[in-house]
Amino acid sequence: KKQRESIERIDQADLWSAGTLATAPGGHGTEYGMKIPTLSAAEEAPAFVEARIKEGSDYIKIVFDDGSAYGPSVNIKTLKPGVTQALITSAHQQNKQALVHIASYSEAKQMVEQGADGLVHSFTNQVADAVLIGQAKKQGTFIIATLSVSGSLAGAGEGKALADDVDLQGYLSKPQSTALKAAFPKQWQNPKVLENSLASAKLLHDAGIPIRPLAGLRAPA
Repeated sequence: KKQRESIERIDQADLWSAGTLATAPGGHGTEYGMKIPTLSAAEEAPAFVEARIKEGSDYIKIVFDDGSAYGPSVNIKTLKPGVTQALITSAHQQNKQALVHIASYSEAKQMVEQGADGLVHSFTNQVADAVLIGQAKKQGTFIIATLSVSGSLAGAGEGKALADDVDLQGYLSKPQSTALKAAFPKQWQNPKVLENSLASAKLLHDAGIPIRPLAGLRAPA
């Protein structure tokens, strides 16, 4: 943050972070082998947001994803709508943007209606419609489409193709190559996912809704 706010010339890119994401016990974000705080009730939202801000978070990231977008056999614990609304409200009261990780159209629509500033990932189970586009445009909602994630969910294999490219191998570290080859479980993969995501991205862009890269996210002034 000191580098980011300084006028001195530096060699690193600016870094903006939400710190620890807001998720349910056992929800997405708890699977990485480290203990993180979670929420179960709306009453916990103000304290959660306050704690993230004290840690230095530039914005608040919220998880609203029950796994239904990945197939009927996938079930992920997620926050209840009352908790997400309390988190979004608390973030705005602290002059912070609220970004919500979603995967399905219905999740995206609910979070736009609740006032989310941005959606993280494209919804994959259907293409954006006029209702969601109109609401997002009215509120100034943006989307970080992460189409590479949609590509992986579609089983497109683009990451592996890059990792195996002989002209690139000398520039990739082993962890980078391994990460490029990683993929979602076969039972989650569906070719339609990338089709839907690309179609939605075009419709949203054509409507004037910002499609932002993850690395290009800016915190509010």
